Amino acid sequence: MSNLSLRGAKQRLLSPRIYIYTVLLLALAWLMHRQAQRAIEAGQRPHEDASPFAESEPPPADFPVKDSQLRAVAGQRLPLLLLLGKRSSELAPLREALLPAWGKKYSIVVLQADDDAALLRYFKTTSLPAAILFTPDNDEQSRQEAPFDAGSLALWLQSLQQQAPEVP
Repeated sequence: MSNLSLRGAKQRLLSPRIYIYTVLLLALAWLMHRQAQRAIEAGQRPHEDASPFAESEPPPADFPVKDSQLRAVAGQRLPLLLLLGKRSSELAPLREALLPAWGKKYSIVVLQADDDAALLRYFKTTSLPAAILFTPDNDEQSRQEAPFDAGSLALWLQSLQQQAPEVP
């Protein structure tokens, strides 16, 4: 009996269908490789690099935001409120005013951006000061590019919380 079932398993394993599928799979892989090589030779970007941010300039090599500035609790990822200004001395008091009320919900970072054109292009900002709010997944949620103070930023953050209550 076991000899009979073993023979049936071997017949199913060695059926021509398995060989045909294997040959088709290898042919498909070869065609995909050949198409990717032609695209590279033609100077086109591979399909996986096609994204809306692929053309943007990469961040500067010495990116100014350090992990220690993010003030995240161990294991907890917080949204980032990035304050870009001409001089960090202008926005440091603003950051200190926001920390008591918003410091537990957001990592608040101040960057001096007036001397660094690459940094302005990277954050796609046209005027300073600017406040950019990023989600914990580093997606831009909102921005404010008008002159602001601690009160107007607090109202802005409150309005954003009311629009999306699941975000802290």
